[in-house]
Amino acid sequence: MEKYSKAFKAYDIRGIFGEDIDAYFCFIMGYATGQDLVQKHGENASILISSDTRKINKDLINKYIIGLTQAGIKYLDSVRISASADYPYGITSSSAAYYIGQKDRDMTAVFTASHNPAEYVGIKCFNRTAALTATTHLQDIFMQAYNFRKGKTIPHETQLFTPNDDLVTKKVQGYYDSIQQKRAQLQKNHKFVVDFCNGAAVSFEKTFYESYANNHLITMINDYPDGTFPAHE
Repeated sequence: MEKYSKAFKAYDIRGIFGEDIDAYFCFIMGYATGQDLVQKHGENASILISSDTRKINKDLINKYIIGLTQAGIKYLDSVRISASADYPYGITSSSAAYYIGQKDRDMTAVFTASHNPAEYVGIKCFNRTAALTATTHLQDIFMQAYNFRKGKTIPHETQLFTPNDDLVTKKVQGYYDSIQQKRAQLQKNHKFVVDFCNGAAVSFEKTFYESYANNHLITMINDYPDGTFPAHE
């Protein structure tokens, strides 16, 4: 438990993969989160999962979901925009996840380490009002679950779930519309260079530039997903 305690920062969960956070950490965090949500919201508790472009997130989310379903979570969605073999849960920027998750899910868990280098991984959690879940609370429930499951391995099986893609799609369109309203305030055509840094904005935000901002001259660089961030540092 002592090594895992370093992962709980002031505003999120974040640390170096293999040192501060690993697959077992994510399983326990998923189990703890699931128990907490069921206790607060009952058997219909819901959660939305999203991911940045770090490829290791695929395995970490898999373990997190096993923990969630072991704790009784049945209503589980993922933002599967730009999904692929490397990113089966899709790619989502934190700002897009905030918009999509609020009001409709009891919790949204964003697997991201934000601006940190590639060796870092992390999780941001927030509720229906888009308020961040206190990391002190996350650490408390993690410790309880860790002690309860001490000595037990990660189960191999998890329950199947069917994401509510229709609801997510509607929220995605709302996100685009909200950006479009701000963009429409520009009084003339502009020239932009957009550096995506190979990060999560290569999904929603890139699609916006391609589909909505076509009256501006936009040059996009580093606009493909690469969790090693070859141009970022």
